[in-house]
Amino acid sequence: MKNKTLQILFHHEKNNIASWSPEINYPGVRIQEVVKTDNPHYLILYVNVSEATKPGIMNITFREGKRTMTHPYELRAK
Repeated sequence: MKNKTLQILFHHEKNNIASWSPEINYPGVRIQEVVKTDNPHYLILYVNVSEATKPGIMNITFREGKRTMTHPYELRAK
């Protein structure tokens, strides 16, 4: 993968997504930074992707206490 850092914007109308903790469990991918905006319905993730990472669907899991929600994200070859 050519681009090493991805910026992913999340929006959730019903939940204050900024209070949830994101996790990624995908080989070669790690969360570099989590940015909370003034609006709690938005969250920005900066994700570091190694050059050896293979394309595929990675799941981004958000946790708040015992609650979880998962968002699939497609990594494409560039």
